[in-house]
Amino acid sequence: MQRPSALAYCLIALAFWGVRAQCCTVLAFTNHSFSANVVRLLHSLPIFDGQNGTLYLDSTASSHKCHADGGFHEFFNLGKHAAPWTWEAEAAEPSPCAIYSLGDIDNVVHESGLMWEELIQISMRRIWKYQPWMKTLLLSLMRTLEASPKPIIAIHVKAHGNTPVQKHLAIQPQDYLEMFAKTFPHVRNGTCIVAGGSEAQNEETQALAAQLIGCTYFNRTAMHVQAGDPQKVPHASWQAHCLMTRNLLFDLELLAHADYFVGTSKSGLSPIVETMRNALYGKDRRTFLLHGGDWYERVREYFREHHVVPD
Repeated sequence: MQRPSALAYCLIALAFWGVRAQCCTVLAFTNHSFSANVVRLLHSLPIFDGQNGTLYLDSTASSHKCHADGGFHEFFNLGKHAAPWTWEAEAAEPSPCAIYSLGDIDNVVHESGLMWEELIQISMRRIWKYQPWMKTLLLSLMRTLEASPKPIIAIHVKAHGNTPVQKHLAIQPQDYLEMFAKTFPHVRNGTCIVAGGSEAQNEETQALAAQLIGCTYFNRTAMHVQAGDPQKVPHASWQAHCLMTRNLLFDLELLAHADYFVGTSKSGLSPIVETMRNALYGKDRRTFLLHGGDWYERVREYFREHHVVPD
């Protein structure tokens, strides 16, 4: 779907006139990962929200939904900031909508000179608000987490893949734990949450965490099954996609609420967790640790050299 005339008009209005363009915008999600779609949404929302007519989210190609015509809005209350796209909604607009793919959003942000981190923080404060059914389930999850021995240490494992690129991005469990032990030698015991990898990877990481840190295991997969959930869901059904997305959001909340987080810059979920921790839950930035490309490492080294550590 290409509408260059509407797209050009909107860009001119945004870049040069600074006024509300008389058109609408469609952000087209793809069948890529959850993080790829969500990060672009968070990047684009401050640019288009209230500036470019209605911002529609087209989840047609995405698998992260509960129904064929569902999408992000099934899990989050978008308020007046965005709306689910339909042909009928666009047909009711006075002019064709400008359509942006994920790559288009990257180009818009780059050309605007805006800061990626600031855009994500602004957006998350606006739309990271769950629907009532998700709030109810998350409340139960957070109560279980709160009752666990402290401190809570979250480890996000980058899943291994079968392609050469995926294998190159893989990080061994030992690397996460050694980095954590070096950075936070005073942190011992408590509870460890391990998420993101395969079952075998997570079990290996948890065993090493118990050995090196002395933490007990938080059974996050038990929290994935709620009362009323079917025991067997057809793999390709929308119900399966719905449960998968819900459980992914559960994991993100666990990682974001933990006292310490260990992840990797090679994962698209890390910037989402980082922003949740900082913008939503007020976590100390020094408690966020990335394997590879951690821009905060020099600041952390300063605090470590001066013996200043977070409580």
